Amino acid sequence: MDNNNNITDRLLTNILETAIRIEEEGREFYEALEAKSDKKELKKLFKSLAKDEVKHKKTFENMLKNIKPGIPAKMEEAKNLTDEYISLLGSYTKADIFTSERVKKASERLLTLKDSILFAIKRELDSILYYQEVKEFLAPESQEVVNDIIREERNHFLKLSALNR
Repeated sequence: MDNNNNITDRLLTNILETAIRIEEEGREFYEALEAKSDKKELKKLFKSLAKDEVKHKKTFENMLKNIKPGIPAKMEEAKNLTDEYISLLGSYTKADIFTSERVKKASERLLTLKDSILFAIKRELDSILYYQEVKEFLAPESQEVVNDIIREERNHFLKLSALNR
């Protein structure tokens, strides 16, 4: 395998592993909210959100098992990316989206339901932004699947925002 293909494969692997981590840690957070909530309707919502995150994680895991660089618009760009940029894409979520450490800290720190919902809203928006940014590096059929996930994440945002009113 030549160096360009190696960089492309590493980029795709990094993107998908990051997406898997986002979804897994989102599930953990929503399960924690479900456990903390004493209202039946909120428990149901958080359980549903956690279930969606599991579905998204499985989708990204399947994509990872079947990486096909394809010829998406940005693939030629990807062949010219540096290791530094690839690392930047991977580290994007470590700072801003669901991470195990942030979920644990948030669960301990967020004393009110309102604080937890605001935290979740921001994480959903960050997830949407990340997926929008990286989907063009994926094969066309995967881009459509990611668009579906983005729509579901937007729906999560709307459901959470409705609770914040």
